[in-house]
Amino acid sequence: SKTIKIYFHHNIYDDPWVSSDKEEKMCQRLSGYNFIFVSSLISQKKVLEMFAKYEMYKIPKIIDTGYVKLDYILENYHKEINSPKNSILIAPTDIFGFPELSIKNNLQKIIEILILNTRKNIILRPHPRNKNDIFFRKLQNHFSQNERFFYDESDNYVDTYTKSDLMITDMSGTAYTFAYINLCPTIFFSNSEKYLEENNYSNHKFYLNRNKIGKIIFNENDLIETINGLYRNKEKYKNQIFKLRSEMKYLNKSTKRLIDFFNH
Repeated sequence: SKTIKIYFHHNIYDDPWVSSDKEEKMCQRLSGYNFIFVSSLISQKKVLEMFAKYEMYKIPKIIDTGYVKLDYILENYHKEINSPKNSILIAPTDIFGFPELSIKNNLQKIIEILILNTRKNIILRPHPRNKNDIFFRKLQNHFSQNERFFYDESDNYVDTYTKSDLMITDMSGTAYTFAYINLCPTIFFSNSEKYLEENNYSNHKFYLNRNKIGKIIFNENDLIETINGLYRNKEKYKNQIFKLRSEMKYLNKSTKRLIDFFNH
């Protein structure tokens, strides 16, 4: 009963934690914590708004601590981050978390288009919860004979991220993690902007800033033209991503921030 309970949230930005129908129950569970640590003031603001919707008498203190994992990678993987990149990474979110937004049913066609129209290696990295799902295992087997296709089920994503110069995702929060590590862009494949509006997601900075770190597409046929455009303008996106990353108050200071917090 005297334990201080702290929840470190793994998202680097302010994307929704769970679908709308599960949000209140999640807030009730988290109300038993004393503190929630988030990566930025943007995240802090959105989490406070999330709890406010349900008028709970007790909520944790939401603390901006920076993002320890990002700081660690930026400090310890200089060589890998700056090495030549020869891969395109496909990283969908959990297929069961937001099924209305998932690119699950687009993946095979996306991979086929990339293999046919680029010279890059193509890496598919499912959400950790899905890597042994039968759908992804079938997809892995389907492309297993292609020497440029790789199925990444590793626990540590650093190697995969640092060898890739472009990510394709649906609405996974890892898009900003990838961009902030590499200063490389992301393509967001959107299956339903209407769903975002109806669930009040479109006012999240995660969605508002998608065009700052990459491009939004709605059809597989737009993929190659979009990729070529991003590569032509890579310096523009590098600068925009760098600016967004620099807005993190505790960038490269998260360890000190945590030590100071615990000491006080």
